[in-house]
Order: sequence, then structure tokens, then C-alpha cells
Amino acid sequence: MWRRYRLVIIRIIAFVGFFAMWHVLQVGQRVLVVQRMNCWVERLVVPATDVYILPESLTFQEAAVLAFDYITAYLTLFRHANLQTGQGVLIHRASEGIGFAASQLAKTIPEVVVFGTAPEAQHDVIKENGVDHPIDSRAVDYDRIVREYDVLY
Repeated sequence: MWRRYRLVIIRIIAFVGFFAMWHVLQVGQRVLVVQRMNCWVERLVVPATDVYILPESLTFQEAAVLAFDYITAYLTLFRHANLQTGQGVLIHRASEGIGFAASQLAKTIPEVVVFGTAPEAQHDVIKENGVDHPIDSRAVDYDRIVREYDVLY
């Protein structure tokens, strides 16, 4: 069953509870919060375990995109497709946001073989990112290839 996830970027922590202090959270920090409920509110109380401190080098927009890409890839590969040890996965657009994240996450499972589509000029980049077999996205017969994989992404 799919759950709805919402991402909330909070500019400043206004108050830190007693137990949250153990998680190194401080008033004034920039954070990302991942919640499973609608978060269209001005103030939000969340467990410290759902709060991620943003590095200063990341803008709020970059943090939101990064979190979205990895959460989407994670839910698709592990919750929906149930990627398992020894399977093969074909990741479309492996050189772009969610595909890039999916390539990295797929390699966390032992013996998974990752096939990734991308323009030929980007094959070196996706290989460095975990793709075992790059496929030229412009020169391929997908009907034939799709039948060869356990998971298509």
C-alpha cells in the first residue's frame, strides 16, 4: 500500500524539545522534514527522527529536489517493485534526477545488475554512479529489451 509523503522545508527551528537536543538540533537551523501527512501549516511539531539538518552549501530548492528524487526512487524500487538480491533492473533516464538516485539505491542490494538508459555521451557518468550496463537511449529496441529484466524503472 502506498502512503502519501509530503516534504516540508522549514527555514528556522523555533523551538527544540528536551529529547530533540540529543539529536543535535538547535534553534535557528535550516532543516528538511519528511512527513506522512498534509503539512500546509505555519508551525509543525515533529519527532526529531524526521528532521534532517541541511548543509549550508545546499539551497532550499536543491534540498527539496534531492529529497524528492531519493524518496521517489526508494519507494519505487523497494516498496513497489520489491527489488531483491540477484535481480536485474532497467532504469530509464539514469543520468537524470530520479534515475540517478535509483541507480545509486539499486546498488545497495547485493548482486543487483543495473542497466541504465542515457545518451551515449553520458555513459561514463552513469557508470561511475552504479550502472553496470549503459544503454544508448536513442538506439534501442525497447520491446525486445524490456522482456529481459526483473524490474523496470
